[in-house]
Amino acid sequence: MIFTTVIKKNNSLLLSIFALFLFSSTIIANNATVALNHFTATEQDCGDVLLTWETSSEINNQVFKIRYSINGSKFEYVGKVSGSMNSNGILQYSFLHENVIEADLSYSLSAVGADNEETPLSKTEITTNCLNRVFAFQAPYPNPSINGVFAFDINVQNEVEPGRTFTANIYNSMGKLMQQNEISVQAGKNSTELNLSDFPNGIYILSITTNNETWTHSLVKI
Repeated sequence: MIFTTVIKKNNSLLLSIFALFLFSSTIIANNATVALNHFTATEQDCGDVLLTWETSSEINNQVFKIRYSINGSKFEYVGKVSGSMNSNGILQYSFLHENVIEADLSYSLSAVGADNEETPLSKTEITTNCLNRVFAFQAPYPNPSINGVFAFDINVQNEVEPGRTFTANIYNSMGKLMQQNEISVQAGKNSTELNLSDFPNGIYILSITTNNETWTHSLVKI
């Protein structure tokens, strides 16, 4: 009874209560709600990890954010993928984490709603076999290349004998050897360039053989 009297005498209070309720309801409605079917990490080329996930429904989902960690506790932002906003069907997504130099990684996936608040969705872990080897060849970049010049990194996990070199062979799409590059390496990160500026535009294959294993990667000059 007392409450009713206060409301009648204080219309502003009634409006304030109503506005507060409306504001709170809007916040709740704008949170991202996602039904996630799976979140998986798989190794691609040396230094690249492909993250894939699938949703069966999304409500107010503006964007997915991806983070990674080398210790499983401190996660750093690595990238984002646009969500569907609203969907009630199966949707598949992917994100490529390039030039990874750690062997053991954890990834987290979250959804960001219309209110810019994040909703944690899932975590996954991966141990990359390639980066546990002595030599880790990372994908050349930029790829495609407009001028035909590609940066190329080799991570050497342990000490190697002085003067250790690799031969990087470049083949055209017909399998013809177009170029040979001698690359000297030492322990740590080794950076070099592959110069295809004199070649016609097209697709080429980089091939390196070491320890009875052959590593290949396509190069696109446009």
